[in-house]
Amino acid sequence: MYSKVIFVLLWSVILVGFLPDSPSAMDNGSKDERTVLDPKVIDIETSPVPMVNQWVTLRQRSTGELLIKVEALNTKEVRFWTAPVKNKSWQNSWEQRKLISIDQDGSDGWSSTFFYGQENLLMFIVVEAIGHNGQTDKRPFYVVYRK
Repeated sequence: MYSKVIFVLLWSVILVGFLPDSPSAMDNGSKDERTVLDPKVIDIETSPVPMVNQWVTLRQRSTGELLIKVEALNTKEVRFWTAPVKNKSWQNSWEQRKLISIDQDGSDGWSSTFFYGQENLLMFIVVEAIGHNGQTDKRPFYVVYRK
């Protein structure tokens, strides 16, 4: 009886010693790389004008401020960019982007204020979450003036 218990215990120790720590442990990366998750933009809210279906429509020929609040996971900083609209894609104009601001302290949430003026306005605002592992997640939305 005791020999069967000892055999089972020894066999369990041997098996556990050869099993990986997690399913992702089988890759060749270091343990630190496996435990750091990619950033993810969960939600974007704007005020005083709310975003509707990825569009923010501002009053024509006015000046003001648009507060942008972001909910993001696994993020060390959030960058806020403007990019011109080219062929309905922000990726096509990414080289012409302009930095609005960088929020490096997410303890009170991630946010920025976009100041707009009298210019004709049709652009993207792109929210870029940057993770501790250097990966990014980008989420764009349109900003336009009402006609």
